[in-house]
Formats: sequence, structure tokens, C-alpha cells
Amino acid sequence: MTLKSLPSYVFIFLILHDVQIKIFLKKTL
Repeated sequence: MTLKSLPSYVFIFLILHDVQIKIFLKKTL
């Protein structure tokens, strides 16, 4: 399964989710 086979909204969702995790880690540290 390649990234191109994924819908664009899934890719965007993963990026936003990754950003939220980084922000959460910065707040907890």
C-alpha cells in the first residue's frame, strides 16, 4: 500500500494528528 493510494483527507488527518501529538508532548514536558 502506497501513500498515493490513500485519499488526500486521510493524509491531511494524519498530519494534523501528528501536530497535535507534538503539541501535547511539549505541554506535558
